[in-house]
Amino acid sequence: MIESSDIKSYVYLAMAQCIIGANIVLAKILLPVIPVYLLLTLRFFVGSLILSVVCYFMKVHPTRYEDSQKPISSFDWLVLLAQALCAGFLFNTFILSGLNYTDASTAGIITSITPAAIAVLSYFIIKEKLGPKRIAAIILAVLGLIVISVGKGGEANTERALLGDFLVLVAVFPEALFTVIAKWHKANINSFAIALAINLLNFIFFIPLSISSITYLKPLHFSHIALVILYGLMGGLFFVFWYKGLEKNSASVAALFTALMPISASVLAFLVLGENISLYDMVGMVLVILSIVFGAANLKVLGFRGFLLND
Repeated sequence: MIESSDIKSYVYLAMAQCIIGANIVLAKILLPVIPVYLLLTLRFFVGSLILSVVCYFMKVHPTRYEDSQKPISSFDWLVLLAQALCAGFLFNTFILSGLNYTDASTAGIITSITPAAIAVLSYFIIKEKLGPKRIAAIILAVLGLIVISVGKGGEANTERALLGDFLVLVAVFPEALFTVIAKWHKANINSFAIALAINLLNFIFFIPLSISSITYLKPLHFSHIALVILYGLMGGLFFVFWYKGLEKNSASVAALFTALMPISASVLAFLVLGENISLYDMVGMVLVILSIVFGAANLKVLGFRGFLLND
């Protein structure tokens, strides 16, 4: 029987993935007026500011362990730095650069191969077993990407679209590495403190890169400023929800919920941006989501039984 605390952790994971999908659409709206590095600097500044206020009122000390209140060790700070580089700096740089060339719905579908990437990186880095089920997941994910690429073949600006798809694909691997690191290393640090640390570190990373891009900033309306604040708020909440969800679930179970990200990105891109979802995109999405189902190691969480449970 699924306990209420389990359901709560699943809700956190689901909300985190829906946030990524929504942020892909928000970034697509903002990129024509705000350069990539400046947009990311503003995002992590807003996220840091909001999370600082939250930590203050919740009496969460961002530089101490939650249980002992001792200062966080140098080693754990290095781990947080690595996670900030992966999930913040590298992931966002590549995915936002890719969104300059490809559409938001396709980006959402491509980034949903993250579970397959997690399986591959887990095999090489922490020596996790790659059973037949996970190998099938990787094959399905690759087939999904091939179908999406074939669908771009007849479009105008094919080379630009494929470049964008490639950059989004590259973004998947630092994001997957972020989850592998979180799976390998656990520290008793409050989720809000971790989220604040990652946002603040990324704000510092992006400041030097954003200075040269200020000259490319276009006139902003109030709606743009409101969207930047929303973009930063949701970016900060992603880390909070994801870490809270991981507290009670393995990375493999969490991987199941990444299926919500391409769906939310594609639906919002259709509703907000008016993007068309082609037959190739839909077939690619189905293949990628099937790869998630095959690749999840603990399908009992959703009540699955039978063949898929056996490696």
